[in-house]
Amino acid sequence: MTEERSLFDLGVRPAECLEGLDLDEGWHVESIINKHPKSTGGCFSVSYTVSHKTGHHAFLKALDFSSAFQWQGDQAMLLESMTAAFNFERKLLSQCAGLSRVVTALANGYADIKRHRPFNRVPYLIFDLAQGNIRTETSEWTDFDVAWALRSLHNSTVGLQQLHQKRIAHQDLKPSNILVFKDEGSKLCDLGRASSATLPSQNDNGGLAGDWSYAAPEQYYGWAHVSGFEHRYISDIYSLGGLLFFFFIGVSPSQLMWKIIDELNHPHSMSKCNR
Repeated sequence: MTEERSLFDLGVRPAECLEGLDLDEGWHVESIINKHPKSTGGCFSVSYTVSHKTGHHAFLKALDFSSAFQWQGDQAMLLESMTAAFNFERKLLSQCAGLSRVVTALANGYADIKRHRPFNRVPYLIFDLAQGNIRTETSEWTDFDVAWALRSLHNSTVGLQQLHQKRIAHQDLKPSNILVFKDEGSKLCDLGRASSATLPSQNDNGGLAGDWSYAAPEQYYGWAHVSGFEHRYISDIYSLGGLLFFFFIGVSPSQLMWKIIDELNHPHSMSKCNR
């Protein structure tokens, strides 16, 4: 194997090669974060812990644009979509700077991977490091903590209000997208599926950009209470109510609704599965 051979030729993703790199603005990449068994998403990104020269520790999300070239469909269209999504999220995060209950970027840039032609520059975003999210936090409970749950719900409500005041709809509000910080409580994160009334994006196309298993029932049928951007705000409110449902029941109301409908439509198959 020669030194000049690209790591991409060896099947190694560029976003997996950031450990030990020094980045702009005094950041240093420490170690890759292995995906939690209960976590979802992250198919086109890799996570790391990073540290700043001031001693501050944080979280880095490295975007994996090279994955578009493993796609069996229209690779050019997928790459265009991934690039547009990254640029939109970066712009939106800058609009949200200073919001107390929304996780915003500390820095962004490109990591230079010398031996990874043609994908030798990996775009990244750096955020404050959380201790987990609502889903992972509650999965560790042995006893239900009502006070913690209501406090987290209040934090999430304030975060959603802050976004709406900026004319931004989150559109993917769910337990895994609410991070938990030791001293600061809960904050909304992951604006990759959001829509802004002032910043057009591909998320504006269609009725739902986020996770269907947390969506309001009418969204499955393309029906809306009101027209225009207001409907996106209302959908966020449904998802917020779903968080309360999740804390006390353990699933979203939509997930439970579809489970009940499935049992009613297929009683015999469900009874066999439950034996």
